[in-house]
Amino acid sequence: MKHKSKTSIIVKICLLAMLLGICSGCGKDSPTQKETEETKVSTEEIQSSVETEPSGETQLTEEIVEVDNVEDFLEVIQPGATIKIKPGYYNLSEYIEKVWSEQGEEWNQKHPYVELYECWDGGIEVAIQDVQDLSIFADLEGAVITELVVETRAGAVLKFEDCNNIFLHGLTMGHTQDGACDSSVISFRNTSNVYLTAMDLYGCGMYGFDAMYGSGNIYVQSCTIRDCEDGPFYIMDAQGKYEFRNCWLKGSNGGGYYEPADGAELSFVECNFGEKETNYWYYDEYATFTDCYWEEITEYPDVEPEGEDVLDIDNLIPVDANERNLADTYYAYMFVDQQSGETEYYPYFTLVLEDGSGWCETEDEYFEFTWHCESDGTVTLEGENYYYLTPYVEQMDGFERLWFMMQMNEKVVWFY
Repeated sequence: MKHKSKTSIIVKICLLAMLLGICSGCGKDSPTQKETEETKVSTEEIQSSVETEPSGETQLTEEIVEVDNVEDFLEVIQPGATIKIKPGYYNLSEYIEKVWSEQGEEWNQKHPYVELYECWDGGIEVAIQDVQDLSIFADLEGAVITELVVETRAGAVLKFEDCNNIFLHGLTMGHTQDGACDSSVISFRNTSNVYLTAMDLYGCGMYGFDAMYGSGNIYVQSCTIRDCEDGPFYIMDAQGKYEFRNCWLKGSNGGGYYEPADGAELSFVECNFGEKETNYWYYDEYATFTDCYWEEITEYPDVEPEGEDVLDIDNLIPVDANERNLADTYYAYMFVDQQSGETEYYPYFTLVLEDGSGWCETEDEYFEFTWHCESDGTVTLEGENYYYLTPYVEQMDGFERLWFMMQMNEKVVWFY
């Protein structure tokens, strides 16, 4: 099986090179408005990261499965699959919400590599799990794009968990509605060696993609990430390399977020930054930039911003936790010191609620717990210590976002 996996990787490298050749005239102009061979993904670099094939001849054959509907797409996802999606508009929610209402967990039991999750807003999310050497690409021969969308505001279009060697090419992806959203377009969890080429990831998602829990070695080539609520990407505990080449990062409401682990590298080569992205990244000390194009800089590191992006607590409405599906992942928005009033925004603090159990992770500790809803509508977390969550909703343009307030000694933590 190990030998077969290596062969599959080399085939996909060849496929990737072929696809880049097909679309070389279809991508966005570079920031310098010149075509350059340097922006192409180096197949030699990719192949050098794969262990050398054993000596002797190897028959390199890889069947490409073509699909034209959501059901067939989900059915053929498995390790080593190469999937071509025909041009068209694919609303994943129309199928997955129907199949979930009819089969629920029975569907998951029949699909070892795809799991459907119910999000807190009642929508359904697709999670691809434990898959290696998976390629999903669009048929680029015609003028019609291949677009994947979901209706849920709390789930990604596609989530990858515990995967390795993932190739996504030529797809347009986003949510069906603009405005407040509570998830990225693509999510990576403990997933490495990801190659995104000629992708168009748009808001609404909070981010074009997020990567956390040990995800790393993500290469983004000739992609557009645009109009997202909070930024082009959210990278937490970054591992290995994150490289952007000939990409357009524009139109989002912020620059994103990047928190590296030791030894992580972030680089941008010939990328085009929009206004908010420019103001966020131009002075950044963690990344390297080569021949990038920047918008006009309007914010400077030595000038205090006009006010903080403070959560308006007066707009939050208390709700009964017993009336909500709470199983989901939540991120800390801010710590507030109750004595001094000092506020820390976007701290590294993740809260995960599963079916009756869950865990929390901060920069310094990790703890597990069981949880249940109290009769008064709050949530109790039982572990080595007891913590209590008070749920609220925020009304935004007809959409509700769920918030939790948690008391931790002298501090209050707000999660969303």
